[in-house]
Amino acid sequence: MKFIDLLPKKQSSSIYRKNSRSIYTNPKIITQSPLRRNENQPPKKINRKQAIGGIVLIFFISLVILGSNYFKIKNIQINGDPKPETVEMIKTLEGKNIILFNTRKISKTLLEKQPAIKSIKVIVGYPDTVRINLIERDGVLIWESGGKKYLIDKEGVVFKETQKDDLIRVMDEKNVPVVLGQRILSTDLVDIIKIMSVKIPAIVSLPIKNFSISDSLFCITAHTEKFRMVFYTQIPIADQLTVLQKLYTSHKDEIKEYIDLRVDGYAYYK
Repeated sequence: MKFIDLLPKKQSSSIYRKNSRSIYTNPKIITQSPLRRNENQPPKKINRKQAIGGIVLIFFISLVILGSNYFKIKNIQINGDPKPETVEMIKTLEGKNIILFNTRKISKTLLEKQPAIKSIKVIVGYPDTVRINLIERDGVLIWESGGKKYLIDKEGVVFKETQKDDLIRVMDEKNVPVVLGQRILSTDLVDIIKIMSVKIPAIVSLPIKNFSISDSLFCITAHTEKFRMVFYTQIPIADQLTVLQKLYTSHKDEIKEYIDLRVDGYAYYK
């Protein structure tokens, strides 16, 4: 009896591994020759008429866009509580082309020309709207120098000339020229003056006419109709007011000209 194997013989695994190893260790790398321009082929010439036509077309489209009323600013929205002069200046932006509108430049210009503006953010809404969010300064003191009066905010920034008399008045005895937008007092000194304007009248039973500063911001004088009081701002104001109260309680009838509180814990009067 004969047995005939009808199934094809499988290749041995050793041969398969050998061939696999051969394929792995000897890969065929197929490279492609880089493309090269035919040296004999002349470069393509640019059609001058087409180039000029394209430039003219772009120029014409630009003129149409820039001159179109569609892209001119028609709506200005102001968020905040702006002063009338600020609103008037912002309104000058109407009619400008919104595509050429530089928000950063406009913000800088408004801050420079309107020191009353503390912060500003300009937002463009195409095709014709500009939104302006701003915060303006509020005057808490009046600074008087060279015969003119100016408003100072709580940060000590002088921002506007004024004719008002309903705020605390500080006179610069040196009459130094004022530059709007400049900080001339520290925030701490503004707070000290505000505290003194409330506490001193309660102690001496006299209203304060004004404060004055001469050579140094370290020394500030409070003036009443009868006498003046000199304070040193580097000593806690509460301590000086305590000394003032003790002195005035026991010697108020003797005080005719001034009280000097610039020495810590002491007071001199005339």
